[in-house]
Amino acid sequence: MACSISGEIATDPVVSLKSGHLFERRLIEKQINATGRCPITDQDLTKEDLLSVKTHTNQKATGIKPRLTATAGIPGMIKSFQDEWDA
Repeated sequence: MACSISGEIATDPVVSLKSGHLFERRLIEKQINATGRCPITDQDLTKEDLLSVKTHTNQKATGIKPRLTATAGIPGMIKSFQDEWDA
């Protein structure tokens, strides 16, 4: 689940009830404090409009940080295919 602001996987994800976009909590709260608007749709947005998304990665018990795989982008996929072909 990637943040709509940073494009990175959100470690503390929240979803906007108004737009449905997913955000990293600290980034969207900073945006709300600065402008009071959604950075994607430019609608009015408050902290009450955010719904926390519970995942196994943001539970305190696991402590596992999500990472992108090497094949997430096209260059990584091409390298993976080349390595497989050469094997």
